[in-house]
Amino acid sequence: MSELLSRRPAGERVEVGVMPLDVPSRLDEFRELSDGWLDGEGVAPSSDFLDWLSEKFDRNYPGDLPLPHVYPTVEGGVQAEWSLLSHEASLSIDPDVREGEWHVLHTDTDRQDMAVFNLVEDNGWRQLAQSVRAIAKRLRTAAQERGWLYQMEDPA
Repeated sequence: MSELLSRRPAGERVEVGVMPLDVPSRLDEFRELSDGWLDGEGVAPSSDFLDWLSEKFDRNYPGDLPLPHVYPTVEGGVQAEWSLLSHEASLSIDPDVREGEWHVLHTDTDRQDMAVFNLVEDNGWRQLAQSVRAIAKRLRTAAQERGWLYQMEDPA
């Protein structure tokens, strides 16, 4: 047990907080925002939008892919971000049209890729998953080439 916890009186409540990559829980945190949340600027995301995004993410984002960090945007939307080796990817989700603007910066070459995904449709989520999967595959390949990952042989 950590020293900090052992010094707490028995029964005292300890706030743990949400894991930063628990997307539905992070989205729930955004419900506490009110207009002006960023130094007097910033529109709070609507509960309807957060409900929709949480349900869509939970239903459509594959569990085998890296999870993003999510942040509220000044416009009342949500931005998801992935940092994967030499790739910085983001998806800015517009709460009105429910589209995601995808942007990837390849930090080793400064090349950029952009796309727009219609997240109302399941196909938009499939396109997002394909894009994240392609980056994750390059990351896995680079890690194997550098000897950071080893493939286990099937014991059978």
